[in-house]
Amino acid sequence: MIHQFTARLATAETGADTTALAERLYGIASDALLISRGGEVFVTFDREADTLERAVRSAIADVARAGSRVLKIEIEHEEFAAWLKE
Repeated sequence: MIHQFTARLATAETGADTTALAERLYGIASDALLISRGGEVFVTFDREADTLERAVRSAIADVARAGSRVLKIEIEHEEFAAWLKE
């Protein structure tokens, strides 16, 4: 199952440093999209995993390997709506 969620990172938007982080992360996680807005850095994941917990935990580990830290996970409403159909 594909789980979609966004992680807000501890890394502040700093131009070249953000680009370097993106390159490291893309080398680790092919399902990640890094964006920066308003001075903050976010990564959106479309993670394949058996459970949402496994998806989130593996994404957090990937972010750590890339050299940053996750501050917050945001899950789209659609993820929860799928639970109601089960």
